[in-house]
Amino acid sequence: MTEDIIKAYHESGHAVVARTLGVVVEYVTMLEDGHESSGQVLTHGAAYCVWDSDKATRLAAMANDAIISLAGPRAQQLYRPPKKTPDAWKSDIEFATSISYFAALIESGVDVGRSDSLRDHNITDGQEAFATDFFRRCSDEALKLVEKHWPAIERVPKRS
Repeated sequence: MTEDIIKAYHESGHAVVARTLGVVVEYVTMLEDGHESSGQVLTHGAAYCVWDSDKATRLAAMANDAIISLAGPRAQQLYRPPKKTPDAWKSDIEFATSISYFAALIESGVDVGRSDSLRDHNITDGQEAFATDFFRRCSDEALKLVEKHWPAIERVPKRS
């Protein structure tokens, strides 16, 4: 049961921060597979919704997607700090990292298509530095939003 509550805080962090940023949350769920539960929050991708917009709008939306992705681990960390990085955070961190690299490409003027892979591009040192800074800023913002909206984040697991 304790693991379920921890995961509920994680998913609540994603959902509450997404709503705070104006991103549509389709659903939040906790699934039981017989041995352990897993959670999922489905949102409309902010960057996908503005893909054909100007660079500044796309970068802001990409930041929102990264912030939402990192809000789950940040909420879980605030509720019960783990001794080491949980495997459950891997996909959230990888997604935010990928967004950060795509943001670096867009910032530097590379024409990135919706179906591009990072393997399609050679990352320069300047793009690497931008991506690292972008990720750090999004992670910091995720923590600020989780702390600011902690009462709302706590309400979701308490209803479960």
